[in-house]
Amino acid sequence: MAKQNIIFDFNKINEENVKLKQEYLSILNEYKAQYLYDISKSKKIKEHISIKRTYRRKCNLARKDYLNKKLLVKKQNAIVLEKEQYDQYLAKKALETHGLSKLFEFIKLNKNQRKCYKILKNREFALINNKKKNFNKSNAFEIDHFNFFYGKQQALFDINMKIKKNNVIAFIGPSGCGKSTFLRCLNRMNDQIANTNSTGNIYFNDGTNIRSKKLNTLTLTTKVGMVFQKATVFPMSIYDNVAYGPKNHGIIEKQILNQIVYDALKSAALWDEVKNKLNSPASALSGGQQQRLCIARAIALHPEVILMDESTSGLDPIATSKIESLIIQLKEKYTIIIVTHSMAQAQRVSDYTAFFNKGRLEEFGTTKQIFLNPTNKKTKDYISGRLN
Repeated sequence: MAKQNIIFDFNKINEENVKLKQEYLSILNEYKAQYLYDISKSKKIKEHISIKRTYRRKCNLARKDYLNKKLLVKKQNAIVLEKEQYDQYLAKKALETHGLSKLFEFIKLNKNQRKCYKILKNREFALINNKKKNFNKSNAFEIDHFNFFYGKQQALFDINMKIKKNNVIAFIGPSGCGKSTFLRCLNRMNDQIANTNSTGNIYFNDGTNIRSKKLNTLTLTTKVGMVFQKATVFPMSIYDNVAYGPKNHGIIEKQILNQIVYDALKSAALWDEVKNKLNSPASALSGGQQQRLCIARAIALHPEVILMDESTSGLDPIATSKIESLIIQLKEKYTIIIVTHSMAQAQRVSDYTAFFNKGRLEEFGTTKQIFLNPTNKKTKDYISGRLN
């Protein structure tokens, strides 16, 4: 008899097993409550023994029923594949595995499965390195069916979004909803975290996939700058903080550096406050000034996009107001994407708003539409304070 090629839908199996276990535990609790009640009413030793035997027998039958149902669930979610389909399945599984596990999965493949693996790998390589043909040049990013994983834990689910150039886009949602994770995916900062991987595609600027060999990580992080929640000034002067990036890119001529520093500080609305103390330590600036210095440092590299991860959360209202005014001014030259917990801030500064919840993009539209006429009930609940 020919060997059957069987695979299992483990996601569905696990989901069904969780329900079965809850039912099983509920039945055991009912049996235990009845047992304790019967024991309390009984005064004779023989009755105690009989009640205990009945309780154990019912528990054993419940366990057998539970195990039989688990086995049935596994059988119902078994899929029998033809040999060619099975080879493709194993090849795809090996291709989507990361780290050392990828090597082990590849070693287990037979000759035909390795051929399938090579075909799939070449197809993926071509998809990543070729520009997206229908990419709209008015967009800074186009995200297609993007998923992100920390090890086996999935953090983002099937994200689809188009981000227009020269706009402010706000990401909102409860803590742990994936908005900061997604922000860091846009310039591949999450690649620095061990045992992370992703599926789907993020296209940038002219339709280039951000994982393309034609766009290295350094170029991407230069074009897509990042400003963090806490101002991270370098232990050097104000001037050297702004000039640090250009110097690392090979610009050493003093006159050019002076112009870059001036332009960046002017664009960050900081020049008038620091022009007479450029050689002073950056750490001597106030929190709001340090955050604007970080923005100037990003601007000095002439990015196309600036990512801001809750960049005003630790600032006082006056400093926050200055950063918000700066964001509105900067969108004339750059695309600004912010993560914020302040819905008032999102309404003040953003043109578009994306609402994330449990790793999913629930709704994306103009800020006016999201806050005044949301189409998704979860968005409406979050904005009204009913979803935390």
